[in-house]
Amino acid sequence: GEARVVPSPLDTVVGGVQQAINIDDHSAVLVRNEDDGTLKLHTSHGLFFPGPYQQIVSEQKKIILEEYQSMVYKDKTGKFHYVRGDSDMRDFFLPPFCEVAT
Repeated sequence: GEARVVPSPLDTVVGGVQQAINIDDHSAVLVRNEDDGTLKLHTSHGLFFPGPYQQIVSEQKKIILEEYQSMVYKDKTGKFHYVRGDSDMRDFFLPPFCEVAT
């Protein structure tokens, strides 16, 4: 049930205090849920405050390709995805479990 918890002066916070991250058009946050291990990319605008069982894995910047640029990234199944700057997907965030192929 409900209970009031008042920390004593010698109690410490496990994991410390986490800072909020500002999310806008060009930034996102990759967060791991420590209960089930899932990764989620948060792109909704405003401040993101991690919950008690959420760990910020990384901050991501939006990838913006010019019309003459192209890139390749690999998803979690090993499939390669080709993206060109003259396509509809010219600006995007890299999905969870994906990496840029070099």
